[in-house]
Formats: sequence, structure tokens, C-alpha cells
Amino acid sequence: MGSENRCEEIESTEAMLELSYLCTFPMAARAVILLKVPEILSAESSPLTAKQIADRIPGTTTSEAKLERLLQALATYGLFDVSGSNPRAYCLNAMSRLLVKDKNGLSMASMFLLNTEPANLETFQFLHEAVLEEGLVPFEKAHGKPVFQYMGENSQLAEIFHSAMSNLSIKSVLQSYDGFKDVKVLVDVGGGIGRNCSMIKAAYPHISAVNFDMPYVIAKAPKLPGIEHCGGSMFESIPTMGDAMLLKNVLHNWDDVACGRILSNCYSALPGFGKLVIIEILIPKEIDMSARSRVAVSFDLAMMNIFKGGKERTFLQFQDLLKLAGFKDSKVVVNKGVFSIMEAYKI
Repeated sequence: MGSENRCEEIESTEAMLELSYLCTFPMAARAVILLKVPEILSAESSPLTAKQIADRIPGTTTSEAKLERLLQALATYGLFDVSGSNPRAYCLNAMSRLLVKDKNGLSMASMFLLNTEPANLETFQFLHEAVLEEGLVPFEKAHGKPVFQYMGENSQLAEIFHSAMSNLSIKSVLQSYDGFKDVKVLVDVGGGIGRNCSMIKAAYPHISAVNFDMPYVIAKAPKLPGIEHCGGSMFESIPTMGDAMLLKNVLHNWDDVACGRILSNCYSALPGFGKLVIIEILIPKEIDMSARSRVAVSFDLAMMNIFKGGKERTFLQFQDLLKLAGFKDSKVVVNKGVFSIMEAYKI
């Protein structure tokens, strides 16, 4: 075997081993989140060693050696910056700061906790069966009921889910999109407990916001100034009081038929001059090895695992759904980062 082939084999073996162990890293991140390590590092102005961090974790049996192993593993993925060598000291960087709540109380920690919840992880063992049997949903196979029914009966998972969805993209949306500036009344369809409305209203105080979701979700929504909570089903009808509507990370949960029903109800509820704002991950035309493509297909597999007919879509697929629902025009207005922003118009 030539030296080039030998090098290629070594590299391929390393890549395959890395892939086979990828599941360990989100679980390691879950561990440091539960141990409050990001908060501990955030409270200090200087890097801390594993011992110094361990001393700040409540409890009397914290293992410095095991914590060091967690931190060094996560550092290889760039989650923490490292200085020194004997002993190493760790600090937050741009990536790990996302695990600490910002001034709005938002962080990416809830997304790690959601994706590593045992209720979610155990469903992936049935992923191959979803390929073999049309209509089989791994989550339903594992738990005997659809995910939203399951969350309606399991408040802890529901709380993590709504926190993860709220924290996921609205902050970046407000940084890159100014399409709410002329909106008078915004209806957030499938808005959870109202965090989207709250952040949008903070940026655009003139907006009157309506947070619309299932009654069991609305029942747990806090009172928020200038925001009306409204319970109902987006498959039946949507409040007609808004000149704009928002669908953020909603359509990817449903198949084309269900999406058509949601979009048709949005169309019916909007005035003639109204617009629909859709925030979703777009599957790129060309799949590559970029982080953006990997995130898109990871979300797509998660949708296949959790929802019947759930999937990420290309913009052309969204255009087809919008046309069938009656919308005359649609376009991508922001297409950078993980999430894309689309607008659709009645006229």
C-alpha cells in the first residue's frame, strides 16, 4: 500500500471514529450545563482551573479529575478557551457565552438540554424503522403518543421545549430583520408562552402583539405588558386582528397537508395588505460540509424522528405551499446564519 493510500486510510479511520463518538459531546455539554460551569466561569474575570471550578460547584464530592476530563473534551470542540498546561485554566469564549443567560434571560443551554433529554434520546433507536415503515414516527413508537400530547402531560419537557424554541432564533432575527417596523398588530402563531412577542415588542414598542397557541400552552404563559394571549388551534382558525403574522419554527413540525391548512388559515385571517413572516431553516440547494448544511440536515433528521411528516424544506418547497394557500408573492429577505426569514403577501 502506497504512502498516500495509507495516509488516506488513517485519516478516514480517524474521521469514522470521531463520527461514532459524536454523541458524547452534547452529553458532555449537558453535564457542564447541569453543573453550572458556564455561570461559574461567567462570574470570574480570569480563567479557572478544574479545581477552582470544582470548588465553586455546590456539593462535597465534586471530582476535580473528572471535571478536567469533561472540560478538555469540550475544549477540543472549541466550547472553552484554554490557557496554560499544568494545570490548565478554562474561560468562556464567544461560543460558550451563549450558554449563559443574556440580559433578556435567554441562552442556548435549553437547546442542549432539550436535545439530550432522555425522552428525546431514546426515540432515535427507532430511526431506521421510520425508513422501513411509512408513517412510523420514532417518538410515537417510543412513547405511545404524539410529541405535543406527550408534552401536554409532561410539564418539565414542555418547559424545556418552549424555552429552547424561544431562545433559538428571535434574537438574531431582530438583529438582521427590520420588517416589523411598520407592523401595528402582530399575531405570533404557535408562539409558545410569549417570549417572541415580548422581545419583538421590546424592540418595537408601538406594536400590539397577540400570542396564539394551544390552550394548555397559553394557560402557562405569564402576563406580559402589551401582549394578549389567545388560545386556540391554528388548524381551525387564527385570530383576525393582526396586519402581520409570524410563524417561527412552526411549519417544519408538519407535513405538507397540515402546513397547507395552517397557511390557508393565515391567509384567511390577514387583511388584504397584510404579510406573513416565516422563520425556518432552509435546506440548501447544494449540500456541503459547512456548519450551516450540517445544522440544516440535523434539524431535518430531528423532525423526521419526532413528528409525523415533519421536515425542513427548500425555499422552492415553501413557495409551492404558499401559492397553494393563496399567497400571491413570497421571497427570502434574510438568508444568512442558521435561520432564514421569508415574507409572503396576499396581494
